[in-house]
Amino acid sequence: MPFAKLNDIEVFYEVHGSGYPIVLVSGFSADHSSWDAIRDQLALRYRVITFDNRGVGQTTVTKSPYLVEDFANDTAALCRHLKIDSAYFIGNSMGGMIVQCLLKNEPSLVKKAVISNSSANLNVGWKWYVQAQYELAQSGASPEALVKASVAWCFSDAFLSKGSTFNDCVALWSSSPYPFTLEGFAGQMAALNSFDSRKWLSDIKSPCLIISGDEDVLLPSRCSKELAELINDSKYYEFEQVGHLPYVEAADAFVELVCDFL
Repeated sequence: MPFAKLNDIEVFYEVHGSGYPIVLVSGFSADHSSWDAIRDQLALRYRVITFDNRGVGQTTVTKSPYLVEDFANDTAALCRHLKIDSAYFIGNSMGGMIVQCLLKNEPSLVKKAVISNSSANLNVGWKWYVQAQYELAQSGASPEALVKASVAWCFSDAFLSKGSTFNDCVALWSSSPYPFTLEGFAGQMAALNSFDSRKWLSDIKSPCLIISGDEDVLLPSRCSKELAELINDSKYYEFEQVGHLPYVEAADAFVELVCDFL
């Protein structure tokens, strides 16, 4: 399994396919496997890089707090390690915040960017959701209970109403061999709480596709619409009857939309 020693950590990553590189940047608490629903489809056209952010999965868990800029620096360092000078980037949720920082700090690295279900800053509802999850984890709540709460918030009613979808998601997410630690949770939560890109988004020059789901209760579509308004060279698309993870709920349509943009 490939690891890269970058900055002060070791980053776990995977590479699939060949062609022009596309880097998939995961969101809060999610490791590289969060992209499994679309990874292989994208790998038919691109060299796909997935990895675990600082504080999650098999990547080093450093002491908190973290900054979103730390994740962006790690991502850029991984690209340099892989000898990538320019790439496409897709980031969901916190991953979209990381991509925003890359657009600001590493403009030559980002040829085009897809920012999915993200925001320029942490809205109040999500802030208290994450804080409540952390307190439940501190209190010793079971992984299954924590995952049930997450699944209920992450997906649309239509998706969760399909057969055993809810229980299947709970079983999958709670069976990770590399569970989210309290230290990693605290570090990533601190990064979310301190992030605010509203003052500099208008300086971004790279073309961006902003995506949202009309049933996203964690980061409502108004958050993505604000990004599209602030980033000059951007397009906006909103999935109907889809929640916080459109690349899971509407994987085929998500891939088609992204590939048409790229």
